[in-house]
Amino acid sequence: MSNIDFAKAVSAEAAKALRQRRMLSLLAELRSEHARAGYLLPTGERIQTDRKSRSELGIQWLLHKAGNRDTPLHWKCHEGWIVMSPDMLGQVIWKIYDHVEACFQAEHAVTDRINSGELIEFSEVAELFKNMLEYFTEE
Repeated sequence: MSNIDFAKAVSAEAAKALRQRRMLSLLAELRSEHARAGYLLPTGERIQTDRKSRSELGIQWLLHKAGNRDTPLHWKCHEGWIVMSPDMLGQVIWKIYDHVEACFQAEHAVTDRINSGELIEFSEVAELFKNMLEYFTEE
């Protein structure tokens, strides 16, 4: 006689659905990590790309556009201080938002492959996300 409680057994469909949810969760973490990792400026500094930094930089740029700020912005990056003219600030902001958008585009592309059942291994998720991120960040 068996001690296995078959009422608690997971069907193949339920196991597949659970695996897909876990892969989607991993994917969301990858996207979030990359979106917050910072953007490397041509000058070599890595500027923060977390939501708070994006918001503050956007506010500073809007203040300039509204005529309320015409002085350079002093900003502390990971490696130290940079001083951005209003024009440079605008360019940096667009690069940051392009970076974050590429992260979301890569996540969307990989999500479609997970949901279609094309991806079944966790390692495939990370590898495809990396490839998609490179694709969407090509200039």
